[in-house]
Amino acid sequence: MSTTEEFSVIVIDDEIDIAEILSESLGYDGFRSTFETDPQKAIVQLKEQRIDVVLCDANMPGMKGLEVLKFITTLEHKPLYYLCTGDLDANEDEIIGLGGTGLIMKPFSVSDVIDRIKKDLRIS
Repeated sequence: MSTTEEFSVIVIDDEIDIAEILSESLGYDGFRSTFETDPQKAIVQLKEQRIDVVLCDANMPGMKGLEVLKFITTLEHKPLYYLCTGDLDANEDEIIGLGGTGLIMKPFSVSDVIDRIKKDLRIS
């Protein structure tokens, strides 16, 4: 059975409070977690490091979450990818069809996000 310590997570969100809270909470739960408020800098990290899970905001200045997803599909190691959005018209099937793992609707509970990641990584 896998443990959270085996997995690295990056939170990409231009709202620093959300990024910090999610990243810290994931860290408290044992994940190796970091965050980035600039999607371009996150892309550099994704190129240079093996990251297992990406939590990405849908709407950020300079780059949208779906653009980050399109980049991720070019990587040899494909991390789980969750698009975080408050857009009620967002479609989880569309995200999955583009290569993502799923959709996380804002506002969200941090514990629900962590539970979802653990479930998808098959961590008890």
